[in-house]
Amino acid sequence: MRAAAILIATLLAAGISACSVGLGDECLKHCWRHLQEVPDEHGPPDMTTPPDDRFDDSCTNIWTASEKYYPPRPLLGAFQGTSCPRQAEHDVIRKVVRAIEDPAVDAYQTCDPFELEAYVTLVDAIANDAHRNCVDFLTCDRTPWDASCDIDPFLLDQQACTIPSAEALCASTILGPAQEALADLTGGPGSARPINSEFFDLYSPKICDFVPDMAGSGGEVDNCEDGGPVGVDESGSDGSGSDETGMGLAPFGDVDELVACTAGACWVEDELFTNVMESFSVFYEEGVRAEWVEIADVGPGVRLSGLDDGEYATDLLARFDVHDGDVITHVDGEALASDSKAHSILAALPERRAWALALRRWTGSRWQARALTVARQP
Repeated sequence: MRAAAILIATLLAAGISACSVGLGDECLKHCWRHLQEVPDEHGPPDMTTPPDDRFDDSCTNIWTASEKYYPPRPLLGAFQGTSCPRQAEHDVIRKVVRAIEDPAVDAYQTCDPFELEAYVTLVDAIANDAHRNCVDFLTCDRTPWDASCDIDPFLLDQQACTIPSAEALCASTILGPAQEALADLTGGPGSARPINSEFFDLYSPKICDFVPDMAGSGGEVDNCEDGGPVGVDESGSDGSGSDETGMGLAPFGDVDELVACTAGACWVEDELFTNVMESFSVFYEEGVRAEWVEIADVGPGVRLSGLDDGEYATDLLARFDVHDGDVITHVDGEALASDSKAHSILAALPERRAWALALRRWTGSRWQARALTVARQP
């Protein structure tokens, strides 16, 4: 499942894979993630038109047998890959990443073969996870023949890629580029490094061996070269001039500017999706929770809690008029009828371009029904 216990954040933080959300038993782990952008340099068919928020390459449409179907890009224009290694592997990977970030260090020379092998293994896992998410998006979770499958609802008729053509398209646009960018240890143009986050891992509670980074014995991280702690100077600052979210005093940016709401509908700028993705740890740090519940007069749903006044997550969700204690009962007409059903519905949300939510709020005397539509700005 996705996202460390937030629903609206799950909507915004597209593509976060199986190292996260707090519904049920959980275990804290380190996860590494990377967003691989889908190229959109031009529009078909003559390749000279402006970008159109679609793949630049085509797949075969299973419904029309057309070999020149250019599918839409996902919500963020990118697919995320995630991998959650054990603590020992995480510590080694962290050393390699620190070496890549240090301009005075050549990671190829200073990291030993075992350290590099651990990093390459992570890169392959992340790239393959992003590829898998891409194929799932283009094929309705690998069931493109399903009567309800339509990845492009803004076009007439149904649209979906065949599985073989989706595999090929995602290999060329996501898998290969992600492997190439992440495996480049120079830190130069075109290279990328995975981002480290701390998530709830619902699927491996028995192997949790989490140690917080930079938090005392076992948590301090060296780079490959000098064996000393890195990332913190003598004053205790990392020298970046920002807080641990990496975005200073406004981890999600100017929410008032990035979200426009009217009459139960909110339109969101792409920048906010990116900001939420990169500062997702804020929700964990502020103790925000999403819990499946079943309440008399409401029925089943996901209840949000831990939204305290004066906190970033609270301010963000308040922009959508979502508050502590609200219960989300339906998403796009589907009832969150069980814990597992909530997981499956929420897991598919980041692949959609808009969502219609049904919520219930306790007013002190009754449960008030309200509707909310969240959509990406056109």
